[in-house]
Amino acid sequence: MFLTYFGLFSIIDNSLKLMVTQLLPHLPALAGYYLVNVLRTAALLLILVLYKKYAVPVLQSLADNKKGRWWNLALIALLFYLLQAAVTILYVENALSDIYLLFTFITISLVMCAVYAVVFINISYMKKDAEMELIRQNAGYLSERLSILQNAEEANRRLRHDMRHHIETIAGYAKSEDHSAILAYIGEYRSEISDAAVKAYSLNRTINSILSVYAGKAAESGIDFSVQCNAAKDLGMREIDIIALLGNLLENALHGCLESGKEKLSIEIHIRQQDSRLIILCNNTCSDRMILSGSLPAGKSIGISSILSVCRKYDGNLDYKIENETCSACAVLIL
Repeated sequence: MFLTYFGLFSIIDNSLKLMVTQLLPHLPALAGYYLVNVLRTAALLLILVLYKKYAVPVLQSLADNKKGRWWNLALIALLFYLLQAAVTILYVENALSDIYLLFTFITISLVMCAVYAVVFINISYMKKDAEMELIRQNAGYLSERLSILQNAEEANRRLRHDMRHHIETIAGYAKSEDHSAILAYIGEYRSEISDAAVKAYSLNRTINSILSVYAGKAAESGIDFSVQCNAAKDLGMREIDIIALLGNLLENALHGCLESGKEKLSIEIHIRQQDSRLIILCNNTCSDRMILSGSLPAGKSIGISSILSVCRKYDGNLDYKIENETCSACAVLIL
C-alpha cells in the first residue's frame, strides 16, 4: 500500500504541475510551487480519509490470505511508481516539450487506472472468496448440527419404543418391593435420557451450532468441554463474523489440545455480553513449546489473523496468555 500511495502522490504531483504550467503560464514560479503543494496536500488528505473509511476494513479482512496475489499487486504498484517518477524527472529536466510530456503522463496514468481497476476487481473477488469460505464453514456447522439432532431424534424414538418394557420392569420390582432396584433402574433410565437430549448452549443460533459441533469433536477426542454463555439471540453481528471469530478460536483450541501431548485435555469457553461489549474467553490445554510474540502466538496462523480482523472490525482487541499449561485467548468486541 505504501507503493500505491507513492504512485498516487506522483500522479497528483505531476498532474498539478502540468495543470498549473498549462493553465497559469504567467504565474510566478514560487506562487506556482506553493499552489501545487496546497492542492496536493488537500488531495492526499482526502485520499487518506477515503482509504481509512473504505479500504482498511476490506484489506484487514483479507490479511494473510492468498499472499501470492499481494506480491503481484506490490510489483504492479512498484512499476507504476517508477514510471511516474520517470515523468517527474523528465519534467524537472525539461527533456520533453510540454505537449509530449503531457501525452506521456496521460498515457501512463490511463494505463495505471485500467490496471488498478483490474486490481480492485481482483480484491473484490478475494473478499468474496473469503466470505464464501466462511459461508461453506457455516453450512458445515449446520449440517453437523442437523446430524446431531437426527441422532437425538433416533435415540428418543428408541426410548419411546422401549417405554413399555421399562414400565414392566419397574412394575416387577414394585411387586417384589425391591425399592433399591427401582431407584437404581430409574437412575440408569434418567442417565440414558440425559445422554439422548440435545444440549442448547446459546439462544444465538450461530453460536449454538458452532458450540454443538465442537462439543461433539471434543467428545470424540476425549477432551473435556465446558461452556458458559449468556449471549443474546441477536448480537447485531454478521453470521460470517461470528463464524470467523468463534469457529477459529475453537478450532485453534482443539488443535492446541491434541498437539499438547498432555493426558488431561480440556477446553473452556466463556461468552458474556455486557452492555455493548461481547467478551469471549477460550481456555485450552496447550503444549509447553507454545510461545507468544507480544499478545499473540508466535508465527500467527491464518485462523488467528481472521480472529484479529473481526476484532478490529468491531473496534475490539485480542489477547493471548499462557499460564499453568493453559492457553487463554480473550476477544473483546464493541457491538
